[in-house]
Amino acid sequence: MTEGDYPELRAREGIARQQRARQLGAAIEVAARRAGAGTALARVSGMGMVHLLAGVAFLVSLADHWTTYLCLRGAVAGWEVTEANPLAEWLFARVGLTEGLILDTCATLVVLAILVRTPRIAPSLKLGALGVLIATTGWAVANNLQAVHQLGLSLSGAPA
Repeated sequence: MTEGDYPELRAREGIARQQRARQLGAAIEVAARRAGAGTALARVSGMGMVHLLAGVAFLVSLADHWTTYLCLRGAVAGWEVTEANPLAEWLFARVGLTEGLILDTCATLVVLAILVRTPRIAPSLKLGALGVLIATTGWAVANNLQAVHQLGLSLSGAPA
């Protein structure tokens, strides 16, 4: 006897497989809802995530500005410290380090506000842009923190 001899068994097995698949899918869906229900991040909508990432981007930007300030505010014996970003270096040369960082902070805030508020850019593109901004600025912060450590500087700004 072969399976072909009993076509009604094959049909019943197929129905049973479909029912099991539906039950498994429903169980996964319920588990995902339960797992996500307890986390605040799971409840953040698309635009809520844009606002959250814009806030993170601003905080990472502030960390970049502070660590840049620590590294460039004064000469460190035995070291030649320079700004790696040519645009920032140009700005600091024109208006000074502190003033340049204040201008950069204000410009960052304005750009983030425009990005968050404009309806012309899809939320997915906003999230992508913010992700790139956070990643690149985070890399700059990591680089600055390494420089702060190597220079023997204090993160508080107090003399080391």
